[in-house]
Amino acid sequence: MGTSASASTVTVSQSNLSSDTRTLISSMDNNNNTSESNNEQSKSNKSTLPHLLELNMEGIQDSRWWRAAVAGSIAGLCEHTLLYPIDTVKTRMQAVLISNIGMQYKSFLDCFTQIVKHERPMALFRGWPAVV
Repeated sequence: MGTSASASTVTVSQSNLSSDTRTLISSMDNNNNTSESNNEQSKSNKSTLPHLLELNMEGIQDSRWWRAAVAGSIAGLCEHTLLYPIDTVKTRMQAVLISNIGMQYKSFLDCFTQIVKHERPMALFRGWPAVV
């Protein structure tokens, strides 16, 4: 018969087998190949998944993109914090212009001092958390 044995597998010559047996062997080979490729994929997924979740601080410190993003965030926060009171006074003065009440404020500084005096200094920052 056309068989040969090695240490771990037995090889059978398919010419001596019936067509049903050949079909069965080829389907078993396909299943084995599929399970081996699934195992290899799961191993590669397992090996890459921890790398995706790890945070490499040296890479972040050397990254130009990361430094630019942090610098831009800090600059935006400072800009909104420092200029928000000025924007509040501007908005109040514009609101008075379109209302029927008339002029309540004589100037920018008058509007600023009235807000601080009659309301409170934190009124200049009303709505600031929504912007930041």
